[in-house]
Amino acid sequence: MEPLFDETKLEPIRAWALANVRRFQPNGFGRQFASLHLFTNVPAEVWKIKLSIIERFGLRNTPPEPLYRDLCSLITRGGAVHMHRDPNQGGLIHTRFNVMISKPQAGGQPIIDNEILDVPEGGIYRVDAGLKLHGTTAVLGDRPRIILSFGFLCSA
Repeated sequence: MEPLFDETKLEPIRAWALANVRRFQPNGFGRQFASLHLFTNVPAEVWKIKLSIIERFGLRNTPPEPLYRDLCSLITRGGAVHMHRDPNQGGLIHTRFNVMISKPQAGGQPIIDNEILDVPEGGIYRVDAGLKLHGTTAVLGDRPRIILSFGFLCSA
């Protein structure tokens, strides 16, 4: 998997997440997240990345996922996302497009249906979150795992 976004887009987002982490919501050991619509100072690069994803994956007329919406997740040493499925809505599939903003020294890899993915910084991966079990391996080392996660309701 090749990165789609370079350091010029990633660094301002990484810096924003680290500067604002105290305002993120705790979400389990070593995990916190920010609902992006609740922040007024989100870097413009976030929305440029989202528009790029909408164009690349043909999502222009796809409704946004209304519960979790768009978020930034930050996981530190020892934290991991448990295996789970997210709720679907009205016959549409809860689908997430995740961008690796900061890759930890080790761990923090996404797991989708028992397959561990190796996603580089700037790489993107799709999760059919309402259909497939997904989570992450535990983050190891001092560098956090930071992702952007954009939610859509896609047809089956």
